[in-house]
Amino acid sequence: MIRYGANALATTHWQCGAHAAISPIGVFGEERYLFDMQPEQPNPLIRLFLNGTAVGFALSALFVTGIWLLDIAGIHTRAAQSDDAFLILFILWFFHGLLFGAVQISYVVWQIGRDGQ
Repeated sequence: MIRYGANALATTHWQCGAHAAISPIGVFGEERYLFDMQPEQPNPLIRLFLNGTAVGFALSALFVTGIWLLDIAGIHTRAAQSDDAFLILFILWFFHGLLFGAVQISYVVWQIGRDGQ
């Protein structure tokens, strides 16, 4: 466990065994933990954004695969003749992932607002 204070100075004192005791230097008794063996639960808002982003990028992968396999708008045909086919697929996947992730997050936030009524 590493604690750090406002001036970011910390010294390490090793004890017997695998544990290390850290002597913090803080301002007004305020101590914060930089590394902790047992972290707190993640913020629910951060989990919301990470879950929405993961679902968005997974849906984007399915969507781009469908576009590629069904050759919609001739993308597969045109990209196969290009040297930058991987770049085309990456750009399609990334920006659709951002779009679908934003839609997932906004839908969840909208549902949270409706539950409060």
